[in-house]
Amino acid sequence: MKIKNILISQPKPEEGTSPYFKIAERYNLKVEFSPFIKNERIPFAEFRQSKVNIAAHSSFIFYSKVAIDNFFNTCTEAKIKVSDQWKYYCSSELIALYLQKHISYRKRKIFFSENGSTSGLINQIQLQFKKAKTEIPETMLLVLSEVHKSDIPKALEAANFPYTKAIMFRTVSADMSAINLENFDLLLFFSPAGVISLKENFKNFQQGETIIGTFGENSARKAVELGFRVDIKVPSQEYSSMPDALDSFLKVNSTETKNKIKGTKSL
Repeated sequence: MKIKNILISQPKPEEGTSPYFKIAERYNLKVEFSPFIKNERIPFAEFRQSKVNIAAHSSFIFYSKVAIDNFFNTCTEAKIKVSDQWKYYCSSELIALYLQKHISYRKRKIFFSENGSTSGLINQIQLQFKKAKTEIPETMLLVLSEVHKSDIPKALEAANFPYTKAIMFRTVSADMSAINLENFDLLLFFSPAGVISLKENFKNFQQGETIIGTFGENSARKAVELGFRVDIKVPSQEYSSMPDALDSFLKVNSTETKNKIKGTKSL
């Protein structure tokens, strides 16, 4: 099997920071990054129909940088003044630090999960409520995408924390007209929306010998539902990360690797 060009449906990382660059070098491959999806903020006129009152809240929960950007952009459009008294709860320290793009970073008002887990976030919220010594916790605003995971909402409900869902952005298919799929031997997808974008952008695409890899059960399910064959499925019993699964697949299937092994002399 000849695999020379791989398309990864994610934004291009900085040089040297991604394991995909090492894989490309190891197997003499060309790797190209191009997101198949993009996040689109819901206009305030549409958001207002949800009857969510941002100004009625003073605590906000963020799980991504995209959620932060869309929240503050919505506040700007709605002419809502950002208060110095607002509190921010973030799913990780990296997300918390990103708040500096929009506000002055004050640790006493910004809290985050120390291990990046949902349980860590819940523990941090519990700790702050105990410090505030309030019998009834204040209602927090949870900023979400139109399609979102249920782990944080479920965790908040299990802890009896009152919160309001704020759907502020949605994931849509990106314009992929500049991409020629015939140039690639292997495609990697990381969300159902990415697979849907493949179908929408390339209506005449026939998979044939093209290898498709997916991350997550929902991504794999959507690929099969749309008529694609999934050759690399992560997570699996053997691999929890896409780079590890890809490396293993290439060891077995890469022409370059087979040629190297074939040309190796026994000592």
